[in-house]
Amino acid sequence: MKRDPERDGHGWERTVREDRRQIPRLLKKNPSLRHKLDEVIAETYEGARSRVIDKSEEMWEQKKLKQPLVEEDLPQSCPWDIHELLKQGLYFTREQLEEQMEPPSCRM
Repeated sequence: MKRDPERDGHGWERTVREDRRQIPRLLKKNPSLRHKLDEVIAETYEGARSRVIDKSEEMWEQKKLKQPLVEEDLPQSCPWDIHELLKQGLYFTREQLEEQMEPPSCRM
């Protein structure tokens, strides 16, 4: 039975855990990719950042958030290095993210 990740609170953790296992293997098989890691992280972060903003707008429309996020609420570039991103067991909970970021500016 296939699970719906939006309804399964742990689905994203399994996805992250599996991807973290695959990345070192991929880099071992393709060492030339190592010099492109910063570029890949930047591109991936930019896409993820956009999806988070879009999702927050959707949740705001559904009355699940008091206000949606805007671009200024999130760091422009990925605040984590490759070692932090690949660390097993680290899932960047809301509390961890809030420690890394300045609080969002007040918007009206």
